Amino acid sequence: MADLVIRFVIPMGNDFDFGGGPSFHRWLPRGIEDAIETDVELGHLQLWFERRGFTERMVQFDFDRHEVDPHIVAKQGRLDAGPLFGKLQLANTPDDVIDILRRNLTGNAGYVALGKSIVKSVHPIIGRLFRLLRERYGQHWLKALELWDSRRLSLGAICGDWNMSWSDDNGASWHVFKPDKSVRKYDATEQAKFTEYLTQSDWFDLKTAMEKEDDPSLATELVTNSHRMISEGEFRHAVVEAVSALEVAISDAVRASIKGSNKLTDSATSFLKDTPLKTRLAVVSSFVGGIPAATVEDALAGIELRNRVVHEGFVPEQQNMKQVRAALEVAAMLVPGPRIKFPVLSDWNSIAEADAWERTGGYAPMMARGFGIIEA
Repeated sequence: MADLVIRFVIPMGNDFDFGGGPSFHRWLPRGIEDAIETDVELGHLQLWFERRGFTERMVQFDFDRHEVDPHIVAKQGRLDAGPLFGKLQLANTPDDVIDILRRNLTGNAGYVALGKSIVKSVHPIIGRLFRLLRERYGQHWLKALELWDSRRLSLGAICGDWNMSWSDDNGASWHVFKPDKSVRKYDATEQAKFTEYLTQSDWFDLKTAMEKEDDPSLATELVTNSHRMISEGEFRHAVVEAVSALEVAISDAVRASIKGSNKLTDSATSFLKDTPLKTRLAVVSSFVGGIPAATVEDALAGIELRNRVVHEGFVPEQQNMKQVRAALEVAAMLVPGPRIKFPVLSDWNSIAEADAWERTGGYAPMMARGFGIIEA
């Protein structure tokens, strides 16, 4: 038996230099001395931020330097804490597991099992810290901790993202922790629909909007916020924002059609105030036309989902996003003007002739990570 230590460094802002972490005022955590400590299933977990950077009149973050003047820290308005550091101490680790690590047997079943148990043990704790910083303390610019789904993100990938390493000599030497290869898989729902990116006609619509000083509406803002939250894995907030977008879009659509009539406006106000949202959606979508019944039904389910999230504390998952996207689609169709678009920023790309793009409706028939070629 041996004591095993797992160490990780998780970027919370910029991946390339570890900067852009939580912002502090006139103080910075002093490393492991100020660590958050808790016991998890596998052992003892410590989480902390370090004072990294240099001082030239003001303290500036630099991951590779340790020249932070504490006297300046106590005077400075904003200080970058950088990435999150962590250490998990596992006592009495079986010798055969230590042997697998020492022999660097990436892909070994024992190595994979250890990796899974570590990630599953610490991910909820780290995720809570991220949420508290982003939501309770308002530091919304911090990255959301990516949900681990083994169907699309291998253990090797998440361990690499967390810069994980291991030591069996109390930290005297460290080795890369890589239970399996780093693999990211993107299924069809995550592949880009290329026509959602800006097109030539979009550019001319954009020019017109600029000339008319046409700012996006509140409904538009809520729709795109929810779309962004889905891509960031913030499913709870995405659900609430999507249904809020739908409610505002319905209200705008009703009021726009009767503008100028006080009596109709008063009646509409009563309808919008006293009628349940699901009923409003069913009525308005039937009059607007062009919205597929199946999409409306999924949007109705999205409203039910929102109620469960708000009133029952339900935690939505990826499979629930179909209903959320339906609510967004309906809201987008109710907003006047050029259609709201839902692009996805990804590493996928493709080349095809014009008729091939037309045939696929904006999707590429053949995809490759990074680059793809399609025969016409």
